[in-house]
Amino acid sequence: MSATGAPTGACTMAETCTIAKAITLVDTGHRYVKLAGGNYPVSVDVTDKQFTMHAAGATIGGGFQVVDTSDITIRGADIPGGLLATSSTATPKITFEHVTLLNIIANPATVTLRDSRVTPGTQNSAVSAQTNGARASSITLDRTVVDGGDGMCIQGTSQLHVTNSVIANQIPNSSLLYCNGVPGVTGQITIEHSTLYEAPIACATGTANVHLINTIVARAGSADAVTGSRCELAYTLVTPSTTALIGSHILQNADPMFTSPTTGDFHLRVGSAAIDAGDPTTTPIPDLDGTPRPQGAAVDLGAFEYKPLM
Repeated sequence: MSATGAPTGACTMAETCTIAKAITLVDTGHRYVKLAGGNYPVSVDVTDKQFTMHAAGATIGGGFQVVDTSDITIRGADIPGGLLATSSTATPKITFEHVTLLNIIANPATVTLRDSRVTPGTQNSAVSAQTNGARASSITLDRTVVDGGDGMCIQGTSQLHVTNSVIANQIPNSSLLYCNGVPGVTGQITIEHSTLYEAPIACATGTANVHLINTIVARAGSADAVTGSRCELAYTLVTPSTTALIGSHILQNADPMFTSPTTGDFHLRVGSAAIDAGDPTTTPIPDLDGTPRPQGAAVDLGAFEYKPLM
């Protein structure tokens, strides 16, 4: 496919076609779609299709709308229109790798982002994970950067799992976990080996359903970075912090010593309290840069493992 492909094209290298035409041709024998670089000012609608799209260098302006039994993987695209996934009979599955997109609206859906970036701006939630009857959403962010936005909404029994990721610069007076303007969520949230900066968490009260492990939650100023008894922390650094927190091995008001948080560099500097402060029983996984853990006596907190100078 190419940006200048024809609706009646044969969808070959010699005779390109539109995205919509290519998707109509997807079947059990044809499950790979190659998108040439360029600007595609369209919305891509996918219903009950299974395919992988290779789209490095392509910008898909209208985003993706994915429905029901669809199971798709998108690699390498810039998607300023974001994702809207809906379900009437089944829960669609969407995987993004090496993409940039506006936001995720899952109603409901199973969505995985790897090595990607979400840029919701000031008007959108980065993630809205909704339920529909007995069906719930499941969102996984791995080695992904979320920059900006008005929090995340995880409804009902929906789940969010974040690993080796950075979530930063939520809009002022916002909490990372908001649902329809109300702080606190009911779904299960797990955030591991991640860095949250200017993305405070208000967990409200009740049984813990937000679990932070080997993570850093930091903000400038004096307002608490984490509040509420629904947050349970283990091997996590929180600053500022003026109230008791639930959990164990919590570093309150310790300095993570980021390299340059105002410019988005959350690597640790020598002397950081987060270095070697992680759970010693953690199964090591590479950090956001792909650096193996641990580099020292134990794994570090946050999305980036400190690499000593040799």
